[in-house]
Amino acid sequence: NFTSLASGTKENFQFSCDVPFNSNNTANIWWKFKPLTSNDNRLFTSGNPKTAILLINAGASGFVSGKTADKGAVIVSNFTNNNWTVSTIETPATGTQPFSGNRQWGWLTNQNGNLELFTRAVDVARIADIFIGEVVEWLGSNIPCQQDTYYNIAEANWKNLQQKIAQWVNSNGGQARVVPKTAARIDKQKIERLLTSNQTINQIDCE
Repeated sequence: NFTSLASGTKENFQFSCDVPFNSNNTANIWWKFKPLTSNDNRLFTSGNPKTAILLINAGASGFVSGKTADKGAVIVSNFTNNNWTVSTIETPATGTQPFSGNRQWGWLTNQNGNLELFTRAVDVARIADIFIGEVVEWLGSNIPCQQDTYYNIAEANWKNLQQKIAQWVNSNGGQARVVPKTAARIDKQKIERLLTSNQTINQIDCE
């Protein structure tokens, strides 16, 4: 059920950038996960889904916001008895990938003896090439605000997945609740400056 549970919509999503011809800077957004090919579908639902590729279609209402939708794809890069991991890739069908990173889903028995489903990831928003330069200038936007929009879309995606899994469990005789997320956004440019500086580890301000 993963592809249907992971797919979703969000009405009146608030964009961080100014959207031309849209005074509220909002739109209805949607995203859909599906295997890239029939062979990927067979592999993804098998006992070992490693190397299966999932296509991530996405869109938004409105001409301008719809044009800025960026497809993506991930490949199952690791698999164990209690978790599996996907990694972002580029494909001829999707071009650039909105994020660069890895995400894992899994289950464990927590300290209370209950089954816990989890997802964790490290990734970086990656603006598509078509949004850089003249198009960005025409939109009256900039890379940081577009990155912020990407991260907000991702958060809406995984919040939706949490809620749909809880609803699915509860409607099938189980009891589930959504655990509040733990997430941090790191300043990529600051990390790059620290890693390329001549300071010793003792000279770097941990704050």
